[in-house]
Amino acid sequence: RRLDLAELNEKAGLNAVGCSDYAAARSYLSMALSLLPIDHWRNHYDQSLRISFSLAKAAYSCSDVEKAHDMLQEILGECRCFEDKLPTYFLLVTILYARGEMVNAYTTCHEVLSQIGETIPQAIDPKE
Repeated sequence: RRLDLAELNEKAGLNAVGCSDYAAARSYLSMALSLLPIDHWRNHYDQSLRISFSLAKAAYSCSDVEKAHDMLQEILGECRCFEDKLPTYFLLVTILYARGEMVNAYTTCHEVLSQIGETIPQAIDPKE
């Protein structure tokens, strides 16, 4: 069954992460995601979220920032609740910062913190 194979590939990917073999992890997690049905976000939400986020982290660890960024955008578009988005936002801000996109990173932080009732300045001076 495809879902069983997806689960096995997910486990292999997580084991590879545990061994710091991010290239293998990326391969296993990509395969796991490809084995899920087309409607996986609707019918296999938890598994989709786990695999997609793990794949984003593995891609980032392999220096494939674009793949990681694209995966994170997909996750944010599919998440059902704010709590599920928080780890994704954290990694997204890390990536934006690493890419030198300080204003976008700060704006994203501002938006997230505003949603949980925290207040920080709307903008900062990039020279500071």
